[in-house]
Amino acid sequence: MFLALVAPWPWVVTRLVVGLLVVVGGSVLVAHLTDARLPAAAADAVGSAPDPAADEGGARRFLPTLLRTAAVVAVEYAVVVFCVGAVSGWLFPLGGSAQSWGAAGLLVALVLGTLAVIPTAGEVPIAQGLAAAGFGSAVVGVLLVVLPAISLPSAVLVVRALTLRVVLASAAVVVAGGVLAAGLLGVLS
Repeated sequence: MFLALVAPWPWVVTRLVVGLLVVVGGSVLVAHLTDARLPAAAADAVGSAPDPAADEGGARRFLPTLLRTAAVVAVEYAVVVFCVGAVSGWLFPLGGSAQSWGAAGLLVALVLGTLAVIPTAGEVPIAQGLAAAGFGSAVVGVLLVVLPAISLPSAVLVVRALTLRVVLASAAVVVAGGVLAAGLLGVLS
C-alpha cells in the first residue's frame, strides 16, 4: 500500500505481479526442496496435533530456549549487518557515472540488492532516489523486488534450518524475479 501511495502505477503493477510470482514460485520451490529432506514420519508428525500429556516439561523449557535462540540470532544479525554496512561504500559505488553502466548496472543492482539489508519499505525511497538521479527503469524494477525479499543477514539466520541449497534456490528465485521486474517495468514505463 505504501508503494501505491508514493510511486507511479507501473512500479505498483510490477511489484504486485512479480512479487506474487516470486512468492508463489519460491514457496513451491522451497516446498519441493524440503519435502525430499523430511522422512515420511516427520512429515506426518508436523500435521498432527501434539499430545499435551506427552511433554509436560515443554512449557518450562520454552522460555529458556526462546531467550537463548533470541540472543544468538540478535548477535548473529548484528554482526552480519555491521559487516555489510562496513563495506557498503565499496559494495555500492553509485555515482554520476553509474547511470551509463547499462547491463553491468543491472547486474550490480541484482547482486547487491539481493545481499543488502534494508528496513521495511526502505526500497521505495531508494528506488525513487535512483530514478530521480537518472537511473533507468530496469535498475528500479530490480530493486523494487530484490531489496525487500531477501538479504545476506536473513540468509545467514535461516541457513541452518533450511539448508544452503534451499537458501540459494530462494535467492535464485528472487534474482529471477528481479530480472522479470526489470523487463516488465521497462515495458510499462
